[in-house]
Amino acid sequence: MSSTASTSASLDQAEASRWGQLAFGVACMVAASNIQYSWTQFVPEIQKAHGWERAAIQTAFSIFVVVQTWSTPFLGHFIDRYGPRLAHLNGVIQVLAQLSSVSNPTNTQH
Repeated sequence: MSSTASTSASLDQAEASRWGQLAFGVACMVAASNIQYSWTQFVPEIQKAHGWERAAIQTAFSIFVVVQTWSTPFLGHFIDRYGPRLAHLNGVIQVLAQLSSVSNPTNTQH
């Protein structure tokens, strides 16, 4: 009887953990996708600061959204195959590379 109670308690705990993970995932997606809904507020300021056309800014943002959306399954496969630590390390390296590339900007359009 105690093994049945133990199994039942462990299943309840696993179920609660799954719901917690789902809630955390939804909260993260809300935080990450918030920029997509407020993006139009930033376009005029970007236009003023850089002199770019609205169509070019919107195209760049559209490419970002498409790449972000369609790369998610591949990232999931990468995490399943190599683990979250390597995926995180890969992300850190990419962010550092991008930050170093934009830290000394030059105007390449003129």
